[in-house]
Amino acid sequence: MSSLPLVPAVRRPLNASEESAEGPHRSPSFEFDIRLANQLSEALDNHQNQHLLANLAIGGDQEATLRRILSLRSATSTSSSFAQTHQAMRNQDVAFRKIGFGQCGLVFEQPGRPIVIKIARRFFEESLWMDYRAHSRVMEAFYPDVIEGSTAKEPECRVPRVHYFRTREDKWWNDHIQKFGFTPQFALPTSALFMERILPIPKAAREALINVFCPERLRAAVKQDPVNRDCLVRLYMGRRRAENTPEPQNFPLRNFNLFLDQMIHLDLPVGEYADALAEALALIHWMANVDGYDIEFILGSEPMYQYPWDCRPLRSEEVFDISLPCSTADRAMVDFKKRITRVWVLDFNLCSVFKPTEVDSKALVGHLVNAFFENDPYYPIPQATNPLDRLLWERFSKEYLRKSEEILAGEAENLQSLPIAFIEGCVERERSNLERGLGHGCRFEKA
Repeated sequence: MSSLPLVPAVRRPLNASEESAEGPHRSPSFEFDIRLANQLSEALDNHQNQHLLANLAIGGDQEATLRRILSLRSATSTSSSFAQTHQAMRNQDVAFRKIGFGQCGLVFEQPGRPIVIKIARRFFEESLWMDYRAHSRVMEAFYPDVIEGSTAKEPECRVPRVHYFRTREDKWWNDHIQKFGFTPQFALPTSALFMERILPIPKAAREALINVFCPERLRAAVKQDPVNRDCLVRLYMGRRRAENTPEPQNFPLRNFNLFLDQMIHLDLPVGEYADALAEALALIHWMANVDGYDIEFILGSEPMYQYPWDCRPLRSEEVFDISLPCSTADRAMVDFKKRITRVWVLDFNLCSVFKPTEVDSKALVGHLVNAFFENDPYYPIPQATNPLDRLLWERFSKEYLRKSEEILAGEAENLQSLPIAFIEGCVERERSNLERGLGHGCRFEKA
């Protein structure tokens, strides 16, 4: 075959112009509601941090704080009063607060609630729908609890559980359009994707990142910037900072790029990170049949619970232990008092879906190799000169092949050979680029 029958992603340029449009009518209390949402977010953040610092027992060692909090499955506790406040906000009518943005939309939270809403930019509603489709396939691959009868183990890496999609015509907008703070250039209503929230890195870790890596002249301003409360850490395992890199002119934490040399400096578990990314990519390729184009891998927090979304049904023995009928809602809701640090994968709006039995194997492998290299430098890469970098690639490729073999067990031999061909293709691509002087980790293939 000459081409792959992939479901195409809508790849409109980031700088696509947007027509001016009048935003919806705002009530007199609108600005107050937005300020209240921001104040609530800050109060919840500060309240959690006070208790966290009291329980870490690390003192002023900033690097030890980062090692503790950014290690996988590291649990941090918050006060019960914080959890109660968080819980109480479920029943409050709070405005939405912007916590992130991407190519196809803006991301909003309601402080105290366990969901986020991705709102499509103008001209990107179809792209958000593609995000929903690919995300749903990945979620089913990662979380077999959504597939009846499955007993497979959940992977180390997490993907936000996607809830549902609303179109611009959905009646939901009638009651909620006033709760968004937009410029006139961002017209509502539009498409919206509802999903599980990835909780940000705790304030103690954010301030440690600032104290360790931020230029001293910027630290005070960075710590006071409310945007930095929404801190997720991008794992750039395929790149080190260049030597003698000049000091940055700004230091955003909302999507903080943590490079491999910084991870090593902090003595973070880079091998465990590599395993998590490899297992996730194998699931994305061979269980979900998604190419993984332009996905992101980040460190964030997860409430300590094992059931989707914002509740955990009580076990039957728990119910039978209750002698008289009573409300059990508080017992079933998410426990925000304990959080676990996790690797997460997100952003599937540029991904394509494929059917491995209906495409040319060579073309498919070439497509997956291109998607691997054209992504930001999350993955370890082959042909490195540094011994540790080489070991990380070996560990990553070994885990990718192990998980792929597990997924494809029982499939036709030609399908079982595809993961090996993918790894070999990555090695050959990097070797060829280095021979042509294109540099280590060149993102785009050049003739």
